[in-house]
Formats: sequence, structure tokens, C-alpha cells
Amino acid sequence: MEIDRKIECLDGAVFLLLWPGAARQTAEEAGRRFPYAVKPQEVYADGTGRRILALNLLEEGLEDGQVESSIAGIQKIIEKLYPGSIWHKARCMAAAKVTAGWFSFVTGSLAGEQFHILFLLPMEGRMLLGSWHSLTESIGKETADFLEMLKSIRIRNAIKTYTGEKQADARVL
Repeated sequence: MEIDRKIECLDGAVFLLLWPGAARQTAEEAGRRFPYAVKPQEVYADGTGRRILALNLLEEGLEDGQVESSIAGIQKIIEKLYPGSIWHKARCMAAAKVTAGWFSFVTGSLAGEQFHILFLLPMEGRMLLGSWHSLTESIGKETADFLEMLKSIRIRNAIKTYTGEKQADARVL
């Protein structure tokens, strides 16, 4: 992936590298992309909408030793909703000095097949839950770009409650 710039996400709790042209979406844009009752806290996309990243910093507790079973549990739910859709089975890797878990799956839509990657990692006892969405035409490249982004994540020390405002008393690990 050609790295454009480092992005500060979730009130500065997370820093990561995104693809050229990626920008934070407004609440209205995010609502169109995720027309559900509960929407992601932050959504990033390029002008085409062919690649989307959604992030949530949840209150649910997650410790490093729980990542493998948690991502496997989420995968089981997706398998029940979309039988036969799993592309990459649940796996773990090192990211941001913690364990990150992820898996991918494919779904159909009127726009064509969609490729999705769900991922999570612990942040000071909380859970960072994210999703990467793109078209299926280049799954290999999308997976490689996702992994590069995941490896780039840096988490601030002393994470505070997500408020929508920047917190000033933390440092990048």
C-alpha cells in the first residue's frame, strides 16, 4: 500500500497509516455507508467508497489473552449469518505491542460481491473493534494493505473514555 499519512483516530487514542485519499467521513456520510441503529464511531473512505475502514472503541473489556477466543467467537456468528462466506479463518498477530485478531468474509450485494475484514485488539482493558470493506476484485491486495495498516497501529498510553474530544495527557507508545 502506498502510505499517504499517519491518521489520528478516536480522539487521539489510536494512530495508524491509511491509503492515499482516505478521509474521515462526516456523520451523514457514515450513516449512508452504515444504515444501522448503531453506527461506527469513526469511518474512513476514499472518494470512490471502494475501500472503507470503520473503528469503534468499545467499553467491553478485552485482555491480550482473550483475543483468540473473541475473534473466533465473532467468526462463528458471521458463519451463521452468512454460511460459506469465510475467506480467511480467525487468526492472531502482533500489532501495537498487543495481540490483534482478525478474519475475513465475502458477502453479495446489488453492487457486487463485497470483501470484509473484522479485527479487534485490546486497548487498556477495552476493545478496539474495526472493519475493512472493499470489493472482491482484488482480495490479495486488500488483505496485504489491511495487514500493513494493522501493523502500523499505535495506541496511546493511558486511554481515557471516548468523548469526541482530544485527550492531551497521553503519549504514543
